[in-house]
Amino acid sequence: MIVNFIKLAFRTFRKQRGYVAINIIGLAVGMATAITIYTWAHNELNYDKFHRDIDRLYRVAFYVKDNLQFANTFHGEWLSGRLADYLRDEYPEIKAATILGNVGLKLSFQENNFYSHGQFVHPDFFSMFNFPVLDGDPNRILNEGVCMVITKDLATKLFGDQEPAGQIVKIDDQHDVTVSGVVDNPPRNSSIQFEFLLPYRLSPPYMRMWNNKAVQVFVLLDDKADDRDVSSKIENAYNIHNPNDLPNYLYLQPMHEMRLHDLDGEGGRITFIYIFSVMGIFVLIIACINYINLATARSSVRAREIGIKKVMGSKRSQLIVQFLGESLFSCLISFVFSLFLTELWLPIINRLLHVRLQLDLSPATLFVLVGIILFTGIIGGLYPAFFLSSFRVITTLKGDSINSARGPLWARKILVIAQFTLSIIFIIGLTVIFSQLYYCKNKYMGYDKENIVVLPLNGEAGQKQVQIKNELLRHSKILNATITTGGLAGWSSSAGLDWNGKRPDQIFDVGVNRVDYDFLQTFKMEMRQGRFFSREFSTDLSDACVLNETAVRAMEMENPIGKQVIWCKGTDFEQTATIIGVLKDYHTESFHTDIRPYILFPIERGNRLNVKIASTGVRQTLNDIRRIIKEIAPNYTFSVHFVDDEILGQYQTEILTRVIVFYVAIIAIFITILGLIGLVAFSAERRTQEIGIRKTLGATQQQIVLLLSKEFTSLVIIANLFAWPLAWYISSRWLQNFAFHISLEWWIFAVAAIVTIGLTLLTVSSHALRAASANPVEALRYE
Repeated sequence: MIVNFIKLAFRTFRKQRGYVAINIIGLAVGMATAITIYTWAHNELNYDKFHRDIDRLYRVAFYVKDNLQFANTFHGEWLSGRLADYLRDEYPEIKAATILGNVGLKLSFQENNFYSHGQFVHPDFFSMFNFPVLDGDPNRILNEGVCMVITKDLATKLFGDQEPAGQIVKIDDQHDVTVSGVVDNPPRNSSIQFEFLLPYRLSPPYMRMWNNKAVQVFVLLDDKADDRDVSSKIENAYNIHNPNDLPNYLYLQPMHEMRLHDLDGEGGRITFIYIFSVMGIFVLIIACINYINLATARSSVRAREIGIKKVMGSKRSQLIVQFLGESLFSCLISFVFSLFLTELWLPIINRLLHVRLQLDLSPATLFVLVGIILFTGIIGGLYPAFFLSSFRVITTLKGDSINSARGPLWARKILVIAQFTLSIIFIIGLTVIFSQLYYCKNKYMGYDKENIVVLPLNGEAGQKQVQIKNELLRHSKILNATITTGGLAGWSSSAGLDWNGKRPDQIFDVGVNRVDYDFLQTFKMEMRQGRFFSREFSTDLSDACVLNETAVRAMEMENPIGKQVIWCKGTDFEQTATIIGVLKDYHTESFHTDIRPYILFPIERGNRLNVKIASTGVRQTLNDIRRIIKEIAPNYTFSVHFVDDEILGQYQTEILTRVIVFYVAIIAIFITILGLIGLVAFSAERRTQEIGIRKTLGATQQQIVLLLSKEFTSLVIIANLFAWPLAWYISSRWLQNFAFHISLEWWIFAVAAIVTIGLTLLTVSSHALRAASANPVEALRYE
C-alpha cells in the first residue's frame, strides 16, 4: 500500500511540476529558517551547561533601591574583590568563591609580542568551573608564586612546539611571570572567556578595595544549601564594609541564567529567543499558507480524480489520509532540501553573529526536526485534505466549478491577508530597528567621536607616553590628542561623593575619569559653567575637579564653582577637590540608560591615548602613528581601535536583532511572493476564457492587467491595515528599552505599504501581461 501511495504521489507531482516546485521551495526555505533559528536558540539555551556543578554555581549581584540617581531599582554585578574571601569564610553554605577580574595585558616571549585578554581569579577557580587542565595540577597551578595559567591556543602562539610549563613570560615589558599550567580553550558557549588566568593576589590594588566595584564574584554553594536562604543572609555583607557608600543589597543569580536573563529577572536574551522562535514559526506558517492556498486553488484540477475514486468505493477518511500523506511527503522532500540550505546558511550566520553554530543531530535535535516535519505537514495539509475530500460525486463528475464556492475563495483571501500581515510586520519592525540603530550611531552624544583612535599605554609606551603624545602632535594629519585613564563608552562605578550640606538621602555613585589638559579640545566638549583644567593653574593637578550637569543637579547645588567635594571618603583613595567647572552632559553609556553623574580629575599620565586624526588618508596616518611610536618605544605592540567602534559595541543585542529580522523578513517576503506567483498563475489560467471574451469585446491590455491586479492588491491593502496597529504596538514596546529613541512616524508604515503593494503589482502584472497578450482565439478554445 505504501509503495502504491508513493507511486501515486510521484505521479501527481510529475503532472503538476510548477505547483509542486513552488510548494517544495517555499516549504524548504521555511523549514531551513526554523531549523537555523532553533540551532541558534539551542546554542543560547546551553550556555555554561558544561560545568558539572552548574546548578550550584551563582554570581553575586546587587540591587540599589529607589534613590536620586536611579528612577527605579538598579541591579548590577560589579563588586569588590574582597567580597569573595569574606563570603567563603563567613558563610558555611558557600563552599568556594572566586572573582573574575577582566584584564588586558601585553605578553612577550622572545620575539613574540601581542595583547591578550585574561582574568584575575582565586585558587578555588578550578574546583568551581570545569575547564580541563591539560598540563599541571588544578589544585596548585594558581598557588605557585608569581605564576599564570594559559590556554592551549595561547601556549601555541607564545611558545610554538616548546613545552610551556616553566617558561617565563614578560607582562607589559615590566614583570616576569612563570607559566604554571595549561588549560583547554574555553568553549564558545561559555560566559567566562579568557586566554590566561592570574592569581587574585597579583591583582591591582583597585580590585582589592572594599569601596571599588571592579570585579564579578562567583560562589559555589554546598549541596544542601538553599540559594534563597543564602541570598537573605548575605544581603547586607557589602554594606557592613561600606557604611558611607550607597547601600548595595546582595543576592545570588544562578549562573545558568546569566546568559539569558537580566539581573532584575525581566527581559534579557531569553526575550529574543522567544521572539525569534515565534518568527521562525511565523515563517513556517507562511510556507504552510502557500501550500493550503495552492492546494485549494487547484482543487478543480483534481475534482474528477476525487469523484472517480469515490465512485470506485473510496471513503472520505481514505482520501483525507491520501492528501495528508501527500502533504507529509512534500514536507519530507522539502526537509531534505532544507538541511542543505541550513548547512549553506550556518557559515554565513556564524560570520555575521560571530558564533560557531553547527547542526547538532542529537536525540533532542532529531525530536525537534521530526516535530517541524509533522507540524508543517499537518498544518499545511489538514485543511486541503478535508476540503478536497468533501467534494460531492455528482458535482465533480459533471465538471461544475469547485472554486466558485464562497468558502474556499474567502478562506484563500483570509490566508493571503494573514501572509502579508506577517510580512508587513517584519518589514515595519526591520525599518524601526534600522532607524533606531542609525539614530544611536549618529545622534550627537555631547562630544566628537569621529576619527578618534585609541592606543593603550603600557610597558615602554606607558613610560614614554608624554614624549609619544608630543611627537604625534607634530604630524600634519593628527589634529589633537589627550591622555585618559578611561574611555567615554561605558560606565565606571565608584564610591559616593560627599560635600558640605549634603543630606542623608543624597547618596549616589559617580562615574570617574582622569584626563589631561587637552581632553576638552580633543573631544570638542562644552563647558556650562566655570573652566576646564589648564596648565596655567598649577594647583589644578592636586586640587581641582569638573562635574557634569547631572551630578550638579543631583547635588542640588545652585552655585557649584569653588565648592569642595570629597571622593572615596574614608578610604586610602580619599581625595578632596575644588569644583572649577561644570561640563555639559555627555553620554558615556548606550541610549538604553539616562545620563548619570560624572566627575573628572586632572592627570598628566594615564593608560590610554586618544588621538584625533584627519578624515582623509586614515590608513597612511595609522601607519605613521605606528612608525612614530616604534621609534620611541621599539617593543610596543601596536594595537588600535576607534571610539565609535566602542560606542557601537554597546548595541550588540540590537545588531543581532537587526541581522536576524532582516533575513527573516527577506525570507518571509520571498515565500509570500512565491505563493502569490502560484495563485496569480492559477487565477490567470482559470480565467483564460473570460480574458479571451473581454479582449474580443474590445478590452485593452491595461484593463486586463487592472482586472487581475485589483483582486490581489486589495488584499495587500487590507493586510496593511491589519498589520499597522500590531506593528506599532510591538515597535513601541521594543523602543521602551531605550531612554532615547526615535518616534514612530508615518513614513515607517508607508515604506511597508509601498514595498508590499509594489512587489504585488510587479508579480501580478507580469502574469497579467502574459495573459492579456495571448491570442483571444486560443483563449476561446480553452477547455
